[in-house]
Amino acid sequence: GLAVGARRAGRAALAYPVEVPVERVAHAIVDAYVALGELRPQAARSLAAQARSSGFVRIFLADGDAQESERFAVALEQALGPPGAGGWWISRRVSVPDALARPRWRQALAGRAQLDELWIGVPRDLGRRRERRAAYRAAWERWFGPSSMRRDEAGLVLAAQDSGYDARMRDLWV
Repeated sequence: GLAVGARRAGRAALAYPVEVPVERVAHAIVDAYVALGELRPQAARSLAAQARSSGFVRIFLADGDAQESERFAVALEQALGPPGAGGWWISRRVSVPDALARPRWRQALAGRAQLDELWIGVPRDLGRRRERRAAYRAAWERWFGPSSMRRDEAGLVLAAQDSGYDARMRDLWV
């Protein structure tokens, strides 16, 4: 009844968060590059995220060579950066915030949360040819579920979600 429906709606909010799940975006990028043969599986398995005391999260390939690390970092920066004009967009489902959703009791009775669609930019390197877009979309759907992909259209940029992250690529010397 109502309790089961409320649990389902709560799980949907966790599975489809409004805030961009950065680590899932990173995994989708890595998986696409592995499928394209441009990232070694060993490097992909070394994907790591470290929370820094400054509040930043460092996401990197611990076993990636310089070329793999740069390719990954540029793609992640483009995916998380502010939406720009041109290129391709990919959607992801989000659980609509309570303020916009049907009342919680109605969601619970329906047994599901109200889902909406937000758009995020496809990294330029992964959007430049059909087979690259297909690899990225397949990887994206493994981490985010069903999605749509389309070329930038009038108004889509305005409807796209700014991830809210300040994505910056850094060179680190160890």
